[in-house]
Amino acid sequence: MQGALTRGDLCQDMNFNNLENAVRGISQGICDSTYALNNTITSGNAALQSTLCQGFFGVQQGITTNGYESRLATQGLSSQLAQCCCTLEGDIKDVACQSASNTAAIIQAGNMNTQRVLDYLCNEKIDALRTENLQLTNQLSQQAQTTNIINAIRPYPTASFIVPNPVTGAYYGYGYSNCGCGCNTGCGCGSSL
Repeated sequence: MQGALTRGDLCQDMNFNNLENAVRGISQGICDSTYALNNTITSGNAALQSTLCQGFFGVQQGITTNGYESRLATQGLSSQLAQCCCTLEGDIKDVACQSASNTAAIIQAGNMNTQRVLDYLCNEKIDALRTENLQLTNQLSQQAQTTNIINAIRPYPTASFIVPNPVTGAYYGYGYSNCGCGCNTGCGCGSSL
């Protein structure tokens, strides 16, 4: 019985054979898929590299075109800015001139208004003084007329010269209490009426 196979051995060998075939199939599948994947990656990298090169070339071309267009735009903008500055400078000068003219007109109008107010106040003061002067002149005239009328119709006579009051004659040398004339009783010294 040496070398004879049993069913169990045969079954086991067949199972191992199937298993080896399956592992070999998996191994070949992995190899094929790795080869295919490697080819795909290689061709994908080549396509990607080609696309990137074309893209970078397009970007470089765009940058070059943009640089040229930017220089042209900058030159045009510089020209416009220079023209704008000249126009703006002229406008500023016009505004400054107009402002100076307006300021002079405002100052002149202010001076004229001030002069009008001063003239009005002076005329008001002059009119008030004229009215007061007229009232005072009329009052003096009235007083003079009243004095003339009173003097003309007065009941007592007017002295042609001033006579001192006899009651206060002591001041003129006629004394009641001083010695002198003898108008009082006695010697005239120290007595009074």
